[in-house]
Amino acid sequence: MGLLNIIRRMALRDKLPLREIARRTGMSRNTIKKYLNAGTIEPKFATPERQSKLDPFAEKLVGKTPAELDAALRAATADARRQRLPMSTDLMRRHLGIDRPNPELLRRIAVHESGHTLAAELLVPGSVVKLNLSDSNGLTERRSTFAELTVEEIENELKILMSRRAAERLVLGTISGGAGGDKESDLAQATALILQLDRELGLSRNGDGWFGPADMHRLTEEEKQRVRAKLGQAMNHAAKLLTPHIDQLRKVAAALIDVRELHGSAMRRLIAGPDREPTLIPS
Repeated sequence: MGLLNIIRRMALRDKLPLREIARRTGMSRNTIKKYLNAGTIEPKFATPERQSKLDPFAEKLVGKTPAELDAALRAATADARRQRLPMSTDLMRRHLGIDRPNPELLRRIAVHESGHTLAAELLVPGSVVKLNLSDSNGLTERRSTFAELTVEEIENELKILMSRRAAERLVLGTISGGAGGDKESDLAQATALILQLDRELGLSRNGDGWFGPADMHRLTEEEKQRVRAKLGQAMNHAAKLLTPHIDQLRKVAAALIDVRELHGSAMRRLIAGPDREPTLIPS
């Protein structure tokens, strides 16, 4: 309650004299008299109509007892300390048993990212920085494949970009649309790279010719067929690359589901095994 409301209550409801109100509030009688005579309204501030990031989470806590919340907080804090991760609502959700993720979706995303990671390590050892897995998405951070922008490097990058779909087919038997989507997706990047190879880099069918960036809405039928063929070829090569390492792929996927974040060094130790150096040699 605001100070002005307190003063009004003392004067109008409790019928206290000005001297007593002044004694209780520490304000002078003249100031108190001025407030009461002026009819000043306690200032109110509008609350912004925007949702806090915690609001949806808070709604899920309705019905939870203080003991449940305390136990979940302690367990989540211990988890964060053990995994060296920042405390997050994701950890709290896991320990409170709310918003449980779809296990099939989680496994598909984990396989998707693990295939990408494994292909990158096989073709460019030491390039993977970190893998992250949320309930609905995954992310692999890695260093660039390109050092000299040769045809070999470009072909390797195409295999890496198509390895997520290849991993899904190898492990799960089907593929999803997870590699597609916007212009930052694997399929978009692979398509753009194939067209650059032909039109801008002077490393493919047009020899030394430079024909500028491709307009995706105005590709010829011949260009579309060539892109489809190159993408299929890259995916087949990615599958052949991953097949001998399918057990390592599954191991990384399982670990990612368990801890949700794997740094590159931890991932390399995991796929190398306890008695081997963390270095992969492409088969």
